[in-house]
Amino acid sequence: MQELLKKFVHTGVGFVALASEKVNVTVEDLMERGKQSEDEGKKIVDGFIKTTGKRREALQDKIKSASTKVTDKVDLFGKSDYQEILKRIEKLEKKISSASSSKTTKAKRVVKK
Repeated sequence: MQELLKKFVHTGVGFVALASEKVNVTVEDLMERGKQSEDEGKKIVDGFIKTTGKRREALQDKIKSASTKVTDKVDLFGKSDYQEILKRIEKLEKKISSASSSKTTKAKRVVKK
């Protein structure tokens, strides 16, 4: 599920890059024809880049939010949950190991007597 969302984000970023390139080409073409000055062209390109940057951030926030909602509904656990479970398992293994070794020691004492 997360891989699908990542692919979606990467596709969106690719689209923005492609659109940005097209705007640059169009502005350069207009400047060559003399319909716009270089300063006007730079303003258009800078405005486009600024706007797409804001939209990209907003899109990423929406995707993160949607991803969180989906994972909550599916009841998946995250990396931090996984790490916590591993720690708990390690503690239990240590308890079992120490309990097992103490029983072995007691059993040896009983056999010796």
